[in-house]
Amino acid sequence: MQLFHAFGRIACALVCALLLATPAMAADYKQEYKLSVVPGPTSGWALTAMYFADQVREHTGGRVNIKVYPAGQLFAGKQTNEFPLLRQGAIDFALGSTINWSPQVKELNLPCMPFFIGAQPHPYKAMDAMLAGKSGQMMREAIEKKGRPAFYARASASHRKEGRPRHRLGRERLPRTDHRQGSRHQA
Repeated sequence: MQLFHAFGRIACALVCALLLATPAMAADYKQEYKLSVVPGPTSGWALTAMYFADQVREHTGGRVNIKVYPAGQLFAGKQTNEFPLLRQGAIDFALGSTINWSPQVKELNLPCMPFFIGAQPHPYKAMDAMLAGKSGQMMREAIEKKGRPAFYARASASHRKEGRPRHRLGRERLPRTDHRQGSRHQA
């Protein structure tokens, strides 16, 4: 639960910084931005997306509105169409999975290789190390070469079992805080 709140705050800050960078850009807001999420509306992914949308709306004084489309609504249930629609501009944001985008970005197949991660004694630690290292950088660069900015947030493996996620965006560690207070998206 804390992971999606941290993700929402980080992503919100990035989006707000990008959208509010100059006064000239501020006048060019769309009435509504579309955020695609594959899982259904009660999933952690969709709740994260809703929290993100609420935070962006709050931090921009209502000037930027993001509507969350869970359960694959924007791509008629065909998950592998999400990235092409994102590239074409039909979708503005996506909280996506590497497995769904890998047909268009071959480098994203790396985390899906069961022998590469699944066979490790500590698969979550292996995944975290991969994403924080050269492999993760290679995957982010591959997405960006396709014309879309990429960032990610994950909970550190060492804290998952203890129920105290440590959050990451790229390589940065974020302070451990509880952002659920006052949020309508509580578990």
